[in-house]
Amino acid sequence: MIEDFYTQYGEIQRAKRTVDGAGGITPEWLTIMTSKGVLDGISGSTGMYSKKMNADSTHVWICGIFELTMPDVDEQVSWFGAPFMVAPNGGIPTDIDEGDRMMINEVPYRITWLDNPMNYSRHLEIELKRWENDG
Repeated sequence: MIEDFYTQYGEIQRAKRTVDGAGGITPEWLTIMTSKGVLDGISGSTGMYSKKMNADSTHVWICGIFELTMPDVDEQVSWFGAPFMVAPNGGIPTDIDEGDRMMINEVPYRITWLDNPMNYSRHLEIELKRWENDG
C-alpha cells in the first residue's frame, strides 16, 4: 500500500497577521491541518495553459488524509475571522487560501495545486513550490 511510504509529516499553516507596534505587520504562522506523506522532487518550470501563466512547482507532497489541529470552530473564528474545514469524504482541505503554506521538515512551500486522483480520496497529491523568502 502507498501508506507504507508515508514517512514524513506535513503541516498546512495559515498566517495570523498582527501589528508589530512600529507600523508594520508581522505574520504568526499557526498549523491548521497535518498529514503524513512523502515529499518528492519534480522539475520546476512555468507553463502557459489557456493563454495564462501557471505557477511552477518544484515538489509534490503525496499524502493521506488531513487532520484538523484546531477543531473548535469558535477558536478558528477568533484567530482567522472565519472557520476552515476538511471535506468529510477523505480529509481533503476545502478552503486552502493562497496565503497558506505547507511546512515539511521545517522548510516552507507554497501550495500550487491540490489533486485528489480520480476522486477516490485514497491519497492526495499536492504540488508545491519552495517558498524562497521563508514566508
